[in-house]
Amino acid sequence: MHLLLVISPLHAATVQVTPGDDWCGAIRAAAPGDTVTLAPGDYAGPCTIDHGGTEGAPVVVAAQDPAAPPHIVYTGASSNVIDVLVSDVTLRGLAFGPTQADIDAVKIKAGSRVTVEDCTFSEVGGISVSANSADGDANAVLGCAFLDLQATGLYFGCHDGTCVQSQVRIEDNVFDGVTSSAVGYALEIKLDSWGTVARNAIRNTKGPGIEIYGSRDGSVTSMVEQNLVYGGESGAIEIGGGPAIVRNNIVIGAGGGGIVSYDYGGRGLVSGVHIVGNTAIGEGGPAFSTSGWQAGADLELRDNAGLQRDGGAALPDAIEGIPMDGNVTCGAACFVDAEALDLWPAPEGELVDAAVPTEASLETDFCGRPRGDAPDVGAFEASAGADPGALAFGAWADRACGADDSGGDDSGDTGVTPVAAGCGCAASAPTAPYGAFTSLPALAALGFLRRRRSATSTSTSGNVG
Repeated sequence: MHLLLVISPLHAATVQVTPGDDWCGAIRAAAPGDTVTLAPGDYAGPCTIDHGGTEGAPVVVAAQDPAAPPHIVYTGASSNVIDVLVSDVTLRGLAFGPTQADIDAVKIKAGSRVTVEDCTFSEVGGISVSANSADGDANAVLGCAFLDLQATGLYFGCHDGTCVQSQVRIEDNVFDGVTSSAVGYALEIKLDSWGTVARNAIRNTKGPGIEIYGSRDGSVTSMVEQNLVYGGESGAIEIGGGPAIVRNNIVIGAGGGGIVSYDYGGRGLVSGVHIVGNTAIGEGGPAFSTSGWQAGADLELRDNAGLQRDGGAALPDAIEGIPMDGNVTCGAACFVDAEALDLWPAPEGELVDAAVPTEASLETDFCGRPRGDAPDVGAFEASAGADPGALAFGAWADRACGADDSGGDDSGDTGVTPVAAGCGCAASAPTAPYGAFTSLPALAALGFLRRRRSATSTSTSGNVG
């Protein structure tokens, strides 16, 4: 045993663990506020975390070296890799996978304020992070990489609403590839659960990239904004019920449609849905589609830019009594270079200064920059800064390149310099539709990065999906 205990001035301890140590025992023995750091190497799972921290003083399990993540290895079929049974736990900078079919990487069986951040999940056979056994509040997945998954990536809440995950945060993640014998979502927030899904980059999923099922509690709202979703066999962003605000997203070429609003399961939850200020390219399915929309249900489809590659209708027909003005059916002239996926509004084109006032206000754009008094239609605001150029997959993962619109490297102490592919940067090279990563060094280290986030950014087998 080589456990090393370091006491901080504030009495919280740092326990340093090396491969071969009882890493799970060290976590279970930690007190609120303690940090257990894992040196590079392999650590045999599974592990059940049954002692947590307190609100504001979580138990933290972290990589000692973010550039060399500890790998939590479990090849069995009788347990998940990590089961969390308590509140106030943070898992940071760990690597998971592959796992066998139906074996989850991180299963939050009970607990609130459980955070999974800067972790990498690869070839996971079950759900990568699931919280579908009990109620929970303020659980979060932040800045993680999900690669070549064999099942849905994130699953929050119970399919039938018997458990509720509230104030979920799913932010700044990259999902690249989801195949599944079931649906195969990148992420889904189930009936009556709700939260924020922001600044994620998603591509090549079997099922929807993002699915929001809606809530029977009309006082809560899910927010879906500033996400980039490429391809996939189903709808890119599917809203099966409200209340939900969907704004400032960019969607490119999903087979089942771009941004899709419908009444999942006939539950009658198509209300409180506001789809505003998005840019979508339709291919195989319409850029935007609505079904079950009726006047008087607090619905809004405004200020969206839709381009249809296959000759169909990019936007639905107007529905009497529902605000659907300000939308633009685009040709290539809307954008600087639609073929190269430079979806910046063309100078003096029909998107510029053409938005109408919306209930779900357009205060910022896809890049998080202020829109001003006369917003542009679609996800980009031309008056807010420079054209970032052709979209690269993972644009938000690389947003450090231009998060402050300076074009400088603000990637912190990671030693990784993002390529010029994020918001506020001139792209170094165009990206073909559904193109490969243009930032391989940064994305290879994605799960290990500690990105500086904006201060304003707000399963076991048998799972459906």
